[in-house]
Amino acid sequence: MNIVLKMVLLVATGAGLMTAGCGTSPAPPGGIATGHVTGRSAGPAAATVLACVTPVLESGSFSVTERDNGRTYCVTTGSSVYVFLHGTLARGWDPPRATSADLAARPSGMFSLPVGVTAGLFLAVRPGTVSLISARAGCGSAGHCTGPSGFRIRLVIRAQG
Repeated sequence: MNIVLKMVLLVATGAGLMTAGCGTSPAPPGGIATGHVTGRSAGPAAATVLACVTPVLESGSFSVTERDNGRTYCVTTGSSVYVFLHGTLARGWDPPRATSADLAARPSGMFSLPVGVTAGLFLAVRPGTVSLISARAGCGSAGHCTGPSGFRIRLVIRAQG
């Protein structure tokens, strides 16, 4: 099955790659390579050691959903990450954004999204540590919200080689 069809199926079913974050749960078949990878962040906190998982890439990319909130991934430059955040018309997600230029937004144009799904495609362009973030509206007067109101994953980007 080609990557375009797989991405369409992924969005249509609302399933994401179920990943194992920092060894907290077993890795699913084809989801995430097992074990911890230790990375050092770039910048002022260079001495900080981050535990992260290395995603299994297909055609140089992997995907995350709101279920992956709080996880940290180690990737190399040239890797792409698709973000699919599932909400509703009344309580949709803001477009995901990167916190630094180490990760660049890219147009996809591969598919139409189901109602309530917000997506983004990002390319790791240089080594560093960056977060992908998004938020969604509060509950309003009803106060019966389900699911998270914020989304953040961290990417430790290393030079390819």
